Amino acid sequence: MGKNIFKLEVAGITKTAEIEIIDDYPIIRITKQKTGKKVKQKIIGSYSGGLQYVDVDLYKVLVTDNEDTTFKMEFSIARDAAAVIPGNDKGNTMILSNMSFEPKNGKINHYSGKYMSAYPKKNDTPAIKLMQSDSEQMHAQARPDALLLDYRFKEDIARGVMIHVGGSYDNENYGHSISASEGCFGIVNDNNSPTNTSDQLTKKVINTIWERAKKSKANPNHIRIIIEKRDEKTIPNNVIFTKK
Repeated sequence: MGKNIFKLEVAGITKTAEIEIIDDYPIIRITKQKTGKKVKQKIIGSYSGGLQYVDVDLYKVLVTDNEDTTFKMEFSIARDAAAVIPGNDKGNTMILSNMSFEPKNGKINHYSGKYMSAYPKKNDTPAIKLMQSDSEQMHAQARPDALLLDYRFKEDIARGVMIHVGGSYDNENYGHSISASEGCFGIVNDNNSPTNTSDQLTKKVINTIWERAKKSKANPNHIRIIIEKRDEKTIPNNVIFTKK
């Protein structure tokens, strides 16, 4: 994507306009629009007892391709990332911090995507890693709690953020699993459950995007991701959770 400067002279006065030009490649837009549905997510971090799970909202994602204006794909993702920092396990209850990735500046919200053939480890589902200025270290909304769990080395720098399988999925080595998140985006199918996992949808979505990226004439292999920044007031954080 680039910007062109156009100049127009009227009555001896020159005016300039900067117009953003989006090149031809697949574009993933992660919206802040909730679908009204939720998915189960594993809670990670520092707490005692058995594994705990929380229901998180799903958000709408739109995929387009300027090289083929007839193409459009929609799916749902989880944007939130529930974790417990040291000291927030209160016994029967615990306080959930949200490690979600949000752009630091809502106007600087374009990223490139790097195709990954498999993620998580020992899984057969592909993923897309987000990059900013050719680096996986990206400016992010500050998450001080992430420092306490070593998910970030600076509170406003995120790295390793991906779009990958979410909700219930089948791991080829560990069997049925429920995804957790340190700040990634999880692809979730409709009516997700242990018997209706996200694997096939994830493969379809990521591979369709990757095939279109490879065929791009303007910028082969390029994937563009646009993330709509959510208002921090709408993001669940410091939520009191009762253990099951």
